[in-house]
Amino acid sequence: ACCNFWKKFSKLKSSDGFSTVPSSKSFSVRVSVKPTSIRDCSYIKSLGEMVTLCREWKGQGMDWEQVTIIAQIATGAATLAVAVFLASQLRIQHRDSERDFAFAFENRQQDAILSIYGDESTRKLYWKAATDWDSLTGEEMNSFRFIYQQFYLASWTNWRLRRDGDSLERYRVQWGQLLEYSGLRQFYEVYGRDLLRREPSLQDFAEEIYQGLISEQNG
Repeated sequence: ACCNFWKKFSKLKSSDGFSTVPSSKSFSVRVSVKPTSIRDCSYIKSLGEMVTLCREWKGQGMDWEQVTIIAQIATGAATLAVAVFLASQLRIQHRDSERDFAFAFENRQQDAILSIYGDESTRKLYWKAATDWDSLTGEEMNSFRFIYQQFYLASWTNWRLRRDGDSLERYRVQWGQLLEYSGLRQFYEVYGRDLLRREPSLQDFAEEIYQGLISEQNG
């Protein structure tokens, strides 16, 4: 049986990747693997070389725990880079939203002003309330209250969102105009303070402007 096996084995061509070395005592077979892709690890020519390479790694004292730590650090750095990128995108979107809000707010303010001065009857009502508050009828008082409180609510929204950060210059100008005439200050006394209670810091600021105008009036 052994002889028959040897005869069949000796007929194999070297092109098949096999070579035989006959011996009276034993024979050995060398298999040459021809890699066809990257997955075949073309840089390793034989199983013997792979074993040798593994021994060299072992001889160099490779610490797989250290490799794992390095991989974790690299992964963490990549995650941090992604987080920084996303944070920058969020800042850009935040600036865009602030610009859109400022534009919408200015449009709303302009619409409110035009609603007063663009209509003759409303303009007359505003002027009557601003300069002769006590002469308003109940109906006129109710109409003016509905119109003028929109300015208070708009200012409250702007204050709450801190559109101008810590700068108060815009608010000083705005509240100086909202309380400019005696009738407008009476509106503040009757309705304004109550409207601003939801935002105590704005109420304190408006009160400061109000007291300053009252002092000028009495002085």
